[in-house]
Amino acid sequence: MCSSPWQRSGLGRFTFPIGAAANLLFNVSSNQAGVTAAHFRVDGPRQVSGSATGGAFCGAPDTYTVYFAARFNRPMSAFGTWHNGKLMPGTAQVRGINSGGWVTFKTGNAR
Repeated sequence: MCSSPWQRSGLGRFTFPIGAAANLLFNVSSNQAGVTAAHFRVDGPRQVSGSATGGAFCGAPDTYTVYFAARFNRPMSAFGTWHNGKLMPGTAQVRGINSGGWVTFKTGNAR
């Protein structure tokens, strides 16, 4: 994994060994101060997006929503979501705390 963070955005590159399982997890409802709302969505064969709302760090009353989008250089071979511990393979969208999503890629002869 290689990353390049900026003040309000970031760029990451993931390289998997040839033939290995290539999975990415998006645990959208987890942060140090707690999450009050979360969303994950598969937008197409090469893109996902979502958001998480949190705040109350050190008792502060402020909340904020963080949005993300991820694009991939190859199509997903599988995807799914989870909510409250229940895995839902093939489900493209989920909302709520204790939720998230995953994507899987075939590696074959390329990474």
